[in-house]
Amino acid sequence: MIGIFISIASFCGGLGVWLGGIRSYLSRHGGVVITGANWTMSAWADWQQCRDFARAKSDARALVLSRYFMLAQLGVAVGIILIICGI
Repeated sequence: MIGIFISIASFCGGLGVWLGGIRSYLSRHGGVVITGANWTMSAWADWQQCRDFARAKSDARALVLSRYFMLAQLGVAVGIILIICGI
C-alpha cells in the first residue's frame, strides 16, 4: 500500500514539474520542446535538455527543476520496488 502511494505521488509530482516547469522553461528560453513517441520519452528528453541548459548557462532554477524531476522519477522506481516486495 505504501509503495502504491509513493509511486502515484511521485508520478504526479514528476508530471507537474515536467508540464509546469521544464516545458515552460524550455519554451521561454529558446529550447526545443521535444515530442517523443509517448509522454515518458518526451519528459526525459525535455529533462535532459533542461539539465544541459542549466549547466551551460549556470541557471539555478533550471538545475532545481531538473533535480526535482529526477527525484520524482527515483520515487516512482522506489514505489515500484516496494510494490513488488509487497509493502
